[in-house]
Amino acid sequence: MWAKLVPGKAVATPVISYMLNKAFTYLVNYWRTEDMESVKAELLKMLPHVQAVFDAVDWDNIKEQSAALDAWLWQLRDAVEEAEDSLDELDYHRLKEEVKARDEQEASGSVSKLKGKLIRKLTKHVPKNGMLKRLKESVEGLHKALLV
Repeated sequence: MWAKLVPGKAVATPVISYMLNKAFTYLVNYWRTEDMESVKAELLKMLPHVQAVFDAVDWDNIKEQSAALDAWLWQLRDAVEEAEDSLDELDYHRLKEEVKARDEQEASGSVSKLKGKLIRKLTKHVPKNGMLKRLKESVEGLHKALLV
């Protein structure tokens, strides 16, 4: 069953690493992240261990190998999916704001265009705090899943 759910086990940690770096880019730009730096360091430090587990697991017989390992891998998968969903939400919001700004710029006059550019530069499409909070919580959930 796991073989079907994790077909690219060799790319599991690079994908997690990419998502973490992307998540921390958002968090650094829009959220006070002093308390998150240690979490980021720990998560990145754990990735080789996660890859070692992925390489060692017999995916066809995971339940027979270890019920605890099977449960942990499901928790990890859920945490990764939550982080991915929160990143998708932030990306969607950013793209929506960019399209809105472009449409407003095309519809307005030259003075309004200049004003719009200035406002966009100052606001930088700041995502809503609820989205950032969800992202922070999903990163913390991933951290918790990896600590088990």
